[in-house]
Amino acid sequence: MPESQNSNAGVGVGRALSALGKFMKGLKDYNVFELLKVLFAVLVIVFAVSFVRKPEMYVDKVSYILESRKNRLEREHASEMYRRDIADQNIRGYLRELARASGADRAWLLEPHNGKSNSTSGLTFSYLDLTGDEPNPDRPDVGYLNRNEFRDIPASEYPLAGEIYRTGRWWGPLDSMERIDRKLYYKMRAQGMSEVAVMAAFSMERPVCFVGLTWYPGHEMDERLTGALIHKYTMQIALELLRVD
Repeated sequence: MPESQNSNAGVGVGRALSALGKFMKGLKDYNVFELLKVLFAVLVIVFAVSFVRKPEMYVDKVSYILESRKNRLEREHASEMYRRDIADQNIRGYLRELARASGADRAWLLEPHNGKSNSTSGLTFSYLDLTGDEPNPDRPDVGYLNRNEFRDIPASEYPLAGEIYRTGRWWGPLDSMERIDRKLYYKMRAQGMSEVAVMAAFSMERPVCFVGLTWYPGHEMDERLTGALIHKYTMQIALELLRVD
């Protein structure tokens, strides 16, 4: 019995090999490319006839695909907005803590972006937006800034932005800023500021954010304390922003 089964299996394999050989010979006898063109034409005709007979079937399928994509994009957008809202809440808390712990009158956050064009100033960003501003909770006389006045700030017009991009930080009395960035110096002096501290956070070589502190006359910066605190809170804020990306 086993010998008979093996014999039948051998016959089956032989027939399959014979059929394969005939098929390959047929491909040699005919132009394969022409055969493929004929097959493609047949498929197109079948599809056209099917579409003419039941167009609603294809319309429904296309509509389903487009609707599914739209719903997916909306879900992704809603998820991104939710994560950003949570990050903004945490960042506001960090800025308030930083202002109070450092004795600064205000803590703020600038986020870099490229807008509609790439930077040609040697920076990896073109603009800065004020996305966070928290007065010291212990200074009720210090109000919030108008953020609309600090959107799309052209970084190339302020040399201090390039200085902080290269060194990662800058702080000191406002008078020491004048030799680096006269435009920013006069702008801050007009707002009554007396001292400033800024630190940048990077992911690889990409700047994530710039966290700053400002003091008004009557309050002075403790440079050692400020250096330790602004480093700590800048890293925490950067982590919140990176979780959103």
